[in-house]
Amino acid sequence: MPRIRSIQKNNESQTLRSPSSETVEISLPIHEIISSKPGLFLRQGTTIILAVVILVFAAMAFVDYPDIVQGRMVITSNPLPTKLILPQEGRLKRVFTEDRALVRTGEPILELENSNGKYLFYTPNDGTIYFTSLMQINELIQPNENIGIIMPDTYKHIAYVNISEEEIGKITAGQKVYATLDRLSTYEDEPMVGKISKVTVLPKHENGMDIYRASISFPDSTLDQISQKAFWGPENRGQAKIIVKNKNLLSKLLAGLNMF
Repeated sequence: MPRIRSIQKNNESQTLRSPSSETVEISLPIHEIISSKPGLFLRQGTTIILAVVILVFAAMAFVDYPDIVQGRMVITSNPLPTKLILPQEGRLKRVFTEDRALVRTGEPILELENSNGKYLFYTPNDGTIYFTSLMQINELIQPNENIGIIMPDTYKHIAYVNISEEEIGKITAGQKVYATLDRLSTYEDEPMVGKISKVTVLPKHENGMDIYRASISFPDSTLDQISQKAFWGPENRGQAKIIVKNKNLLSKLLAGLNMF
């Protein structure tokens, strides 16, 4: 026969019978918790949280997060400009032409004077001359100093980006490129859009590193628009971002989790 025990609390008593011979002691607060039903939010909270998580992951699948490779870009000309390098030291005595002037082969550019006499320096080819300094009279010119360049009369723009040896394996022809010029960094314009046209097979050793060059093709209209906004020099440097693989935010997150 089951034993019966009365529970006294706050002058109230409740007698619980156990189906076995053991005595079961249950306080009133615990009994109320066991017997009461959970609220609507508590019953459906797990379902709501799970639905929110699923929606977040689904949205991440539609958010683009492309894998990119960045590098320094140079836009120059083909044929390349001719560098004006003076073989001797001397004081500048005369300048026969102005910066950005048209010159012809054999025309005198400047006159130098030292401890051996006076020397005339002539233009090596036709084109437009660009000086690297103001070319002031009595300015000391060092031997083998580059005083400027001559841009050929007819040329095509060429662009390339320097890629490190660690990243070159990701680069292939046809990949999209977004580029900006350093001298246009203050402009809030859309970046220039081009694509990789070819990649060099052999590297060039620069500053103790093997550097590969990837050629970039831009529409002529894009280069014309940029040249109207700022000075378009013989060498125009900037930053290039190459889209090597189109990914979404979800795949990027999962790839990061696989690293752990």
